[in-house]
Amino acid sequence: MMNRTFCTAITCLLSASASVFGDATFSFTNQWSGGGQGAFRISNGSTQALQGWTLEFDWNAEIGSVWNGVIQSHVGNHYVVAPAAYNAELPAGGVIDIGCVASFATAGLLPTSLVFSGGDSGGGGGGGGGGGGPVPTVSIADASLTLATSGGNAPANGFLSTLGNQIVDSNGNPVRISGVNWFGFETSNKVFHGLWTRGYKSMLDQVKQLGFNTLRIPFSNDSLRAGATTNSINFAQNPDLQGLTPLQCMDKVIEYCGTIGLRVILDRHSAKADNYLSEDVWFVAGDSYHTEQRWIADWVMLAQHYAGNPTVIGADLFNEPKRSATWGTSSPLTDWNKAAERCGNAVLAANPSWLIIVEGVERYNNQTTWWGGNLKGVAFDPVVLSASNKLVYSMHEYPKSVYAQTWFNDPTYPNNMDDVWNVHWGYIFKNQTAPLLLGEFGSKLESTSDQQWLDKLTDYIDGDLNLDGVRDLPASQLGMSWTYWSLNPNSGDTGGILKDDWTTVDTVKMAYIQASQAPLIGSGAAASQRIDFPVILSEAPTSAVSVTWGTANGTAIAGINYLSASGVLTIPAGQLQGQVSVVVPAQVASGTKQFTVQLSAPVGATLLDSIATGTLRTVCAMDLNGNGVVDGADLGQMLGAWGPCSGCSTDLDGDGATGGSDLGVLLGAWGPCP
Repeated sequence: MMNRTFCTAITCLLSASASVFGDATFSFTNQWSGGGQGAFRISNGSTQALQGWTLEFDWNAEIGSVWNGVIQSHVGNHYVVAPAAYNAELPAGGVIDIGCVASFATAGLLPTSLVFSGGDSGGGGGGGGGGGGPVPTVSIADASLTLATSGGNAPANGFLSTLGNQIVDSNGNPVRISGVNWFGFETSNKVFHGLWTRGYKSMLDQVKQLGFNTLRIPFSNDSLRAGATTNSINFAQNPDLQGLTPLQCMDKVIEYCGTIGLRVILDRHSAKADNYLSEDVWFVAGDSYHTEQRWIADWVMLAQHYAGNPTVIGADLFNEPKRSATWGTSSPLTDWNKAAERCGNAVLAANPSWLIIVEGVERYNNQTTWWGGNLKGVAFDPVVLSASNKLVYSMHEYPKSVYAQTWFNDPTYPNNMDDVWNVHWGYIFKNQTAPLLLGEFGSKLESTSDQQWLDKLTDYIDGDLNLDGVRDLPASQLGMSWTYWSLNPNSGDTGGILKDDWTTVDTVKMAYIQASQAPLIGSGAAASQRIDFPVILSEAPTSAVSVTWGTANGTAIAGINYLSASGVLTIPAGQLQGQVSVVVPAQVASGTKQFTVQLSAPVGATLLDSIATGTLRTVCAMDLNGNGVVDGADLGQMLGAWGPCSGCSTDLDGDGATGGSDLGVLLGAWGPCP
């Protein structure tokens, strides 16, 4: 955990550190060696609303995260901040606080030359066209998407099993685990990190809203030990955890996961709290408590404790066997594959419903990869359980920034990564031996190498097994399961999905993994899709045009019907059109739902049409009369409404009229509704 202590602006505002420049101020809310947390306050003292505002300043600092705004540009020490999707308009007399976390060499270094500007509520923002040429207008067009369906597969809410390389539900339908790690139970806190600042229910709601379907919970045997206590919980935020043991806290978390539809994998991360880095194998040599017997006994206790609870789907028996851990050498003290058999079979005897998750080792035949990442031994000495349809192999995978493995320096990198993965673990999936769970992967994404790695890795686990841009799996098969490391921002090597305030989302990381997310297990929904919105200029610009964009709810709800997104779109000089895209996760939906995408703060153009509507329809949205089938009656209703009819049910493509394209959509859905 990073040695950072955050507090609120109310309790620790350093007012003496504030610099005031007209309608913009800056104050530190917290400082530490090499950095600080602060807020820019912009205020509108005029009698008119300001739309398309910007904040410019100079600061010899590196801003790592920002909220209530987006960094539009950063050149040298000069920053330009534009609005977030939800605060493009600053009302008369209004105030916006733009928070940030920054690092700098000089303690207490303040930003200078703050300039806040914006047009009136009708002006639409904008800047010059550059080079003295005409200033184009920018518009965003509506878009529509017909949602894929599950193909008639009935949802199942029970336990999971395996079939070939697929994890399947109780009806035999393939499911894909797409989760996130939230650590802390394995540390001296013996409970999730971050509960010192937020409530666990709010955190779990956010996990679901972000599109994850599973939570991997690392724990230590010490957290289960008699007399174990938790620490660093804010009981004002978590009143129902007060006075509870670590296991009772875990019970509360799992109960709430079940309530909102998340599944849980338990990960025995270490024997001793905060000691996983030094523990090679599943027991601690010379320790009379942390024996193999204790390891198995604690797993059996958990298996019995959660028996019959379908929220908990599996046991990751031991995190990252490494160094002295072996596979297939017949050594009872180091052979991890045999220890996994002994423990896994004991767990299945206590709870035959669980998946048994077995990680790799670090080294096999003197060939080294990541801790827990080498599964080459499976080809010669597979794990044999009493129930063959409960075994899932797991590996961990990290980029060059974590450790400079030899393959990162190959001249063909990153196009060599499929060969690396195929050899170490991918062959298990390709050969239909068993499913794979990528239990940990993550990065701060601060280098091009790391970005290339994650781009290729997500393609690979989605089914492009030779990285040629084409998915290699049959239509009936899903990609490999995974749990991202981590939700926590205080993972030193990787950072987290959440930033240092434990609330703000790292949208760059999410952009890499969103397309690999799967629906809640038991929803019976189909795969994720994408809806594209054209952004159109009235004429080709002589210099690049940029515009901020963001999504907002309508009848479609972010995290359920679509994934909230925002950013800055740049259209190069000489081009007339760009595009913004929004991920639509697999879901169980009916009828028609809509959300909006709004443009703001254009640079090099003026706003003409700043809001577009995204329309999401199920196939049976074409069932206009609601009789369960798309047929002649629906066709007659459409023909009767032919012509302009903005917002009517027969305008299936959302273009403001019932016409030929709507007819084509209806005919394409002809027949019984799935």
